[in-house]
Order: sequence, then structure tokens, then C-alpha cells
Amino acid sequence: MSRPESLVEAIFTQPYTKVKHLTDKKIYAENTARQYLNLLAEMGIVERREISGGHYYMNLELYRILGQ
Repeated sequence: MSRPESLVEAIFTQPYTKVKHLTDKKIYAENTARQYLNLLAEMGIVERREISGGHYYMNLELYRILGQ
């Protein structure tokens, strides 16, 4: 996995991310970003949700902490 620190920053500094966030910052190509985010969802690190037709990857624990 190239640039793992960028992926970690994306999922642990924001309560959610999506493929477009990673492609806009030129961290990963679209397919690679989707693959990594889906893998993280399978591992239970993030939760994949469909909202208004878009796929979001939620860091539920961070979301919970920020919501307190």
C-alpha cells in the first residue's frame, strides 16, 4: 500500500471520507481508493454507507467521540 500515512490521515482525522476525497488530493486512483476503503470496511475499521446515491466510509468511533 503506497502512501499509507495519507490514508490513515483521511480516515482518522475526519469522521467520514469517500473515494472522491482521496482522488481529489491525488493520493490514489479511483479504483485503488475504492479497493482500500472497501477493505477497511470489511475489516470493521470503517463502515460503508450509501447516502444520497454516494458511498461514504464512516469512522463511527471518531464520529461518536466528536458528537459528545
